[in-house]
Amino acid sequence: MNINLLTFILIISIIAFTSPANAHRPYLVKDKTFETPEGTIITERLYGDGIFTTDPVSYQVRDSKGNVLAYTATAESVASFCPIISFCWVFPYDNLTVLSVGRKLDNNNLDFNRGIPDINYEGEEKEEFEKYLSDPDHERAHSYLFQYPEFREDTEETGFIKKNVSIFFSPFVIILDNVFGFCVLFLASVVPIFISLFFFKILKSKSQTITIIRKIISTLVMVGYILFYCVLSFLLAFWFGVPLLYLLTALALSLFIASRIERKLKAKNKATKLETN
Repeated sequence: MNINLLTFILIISIIAFTSPANAHRPYLVKDKTFETPEGTIITERLYGDGIFTTDPVSYQVRDSKGNVLAYTATAESVASFCPIISFCWVFPYDNLTVLSVGRKLDNNNLDFNRGIPDINYEGEEKEEFEKYLSDPDHERAHSYLFQYPEFREDTEETGFIKKNVSIFFSPFVIILDNVFGFCVLFLASVVPIFISLFFFKILKSKSQTITIIRKIISTLVMVGYILFYCVLSFLLAFWFGVPLLYLLTALALSLFIASRIERKLKAKNKATKLETN
């Protein structure tokens, strides 16, 4: 399979499957849990429903009673660096950037004296949310009562302070936040390149029958792998929130490696032919 054709197929796969189109409830994903003199504090991401785009997200700070003490404005993605609650930084960013003005949690001015919020969770949602608040290992909760962050009436940030100087170290936090997805897709992008090289460059035979069988098998393998690649791209974008920039960068790097390998193979074949002649 031609490397240019393979490149086209993989790019289309990434773009097509990084935009989930299924409606769902808002959901919380726990970042960290801190034990403080004021009680248990949870840092989390509240995701809405992007429908045809990545789920919009707001970074929040919540107490063990369920009160939201602070939250950022809604963004396409959010990276965080919170080693301790008194030094908690958040960097909202979009799908095509590595720069962001950070927000530092203003923890000294948070209201820790609120009562239990008057929100009537019911059934499975109530049980899940109570477990989410009490169990540090329970990382997700879903409910329409969380409110979609993209439809929040108060679009201003609460409890966070913008720090313009943070833009200089924001790339480190944002890139670190996407290392897992980048590495997984990079490895996944390299595999079909070796499959292609194996079937079309290495396994060659003068027998017409073997050649036909080889082409049929290689085509089936590539089609199957492309389907797997589409599902993987969807999961990385939807479940892990990896932005399009990092998915395409991983693909570009793997294709660069492929072009280098192909160039070396061609040079080797040319040298072999010269020696034979």
